[in-house]
Amino acid sequence: MKFRNIKFKKIAFYFVAVFIALYITSAIVIFQYSKRYSEEKQDMAIVLGASAKFDTPSPVFRERLNHAAYLYKKGIVNFILVTGGRTEHSEIAESYIGKEYLLNIGVDEDDIYCEIHSANTLGNIYFSMTVMQSNGFRNALLVSDPLHMKRSMFLAEEMGLKVKPSPTQT
Repeated sequence: MKFRNIKFKKIAFYFVAVFIALYITSAIVIFQYSKRYSEEKQDMAIVLGASAKFDTPSPVFRERLNHAAYLYKKGIVNFILVTGGRTEHSEIAESYIGKEYLLNIGVDEDDIYCEIHSANTLGNIYFSMTVMQSNGFRNALLVSDPLHMKRSMFLAEEMGLKVKPSPTQT
């Protein structure tokens, strides 16, 4: 009985050690990827949604919108695609709230596209690809926060969307 107990403890220890090692490795990979940043000229910036409450973008969403506006005003992109459908806290699609925010900080209405069907990152990417294809856009900068960028880029690349990472700097 004592031998079984020691064997179980050893197996449990190795299991926990492997789990911790994988967790730390994953965190390091995500953190390192978050430093990839592009300001290479592209057709548009795709702003991944990040929730809104009533008619106000969340702080994370606001930073993504600010970064896209920066890219637009600097002439790096000519258009901005804001993603996100309706949230439980709003009657208005997230992307429309983002569009209103962009209008208030000086982006021209004709240069803003809205994707209103998605509810998560996978949907953001899928419906962005649809908007890009139907409007003749070939490439884009993907705008999200740094720690969300690796997953977002993975999904975009898996779907064949030609994007480069441009994470917010906050």
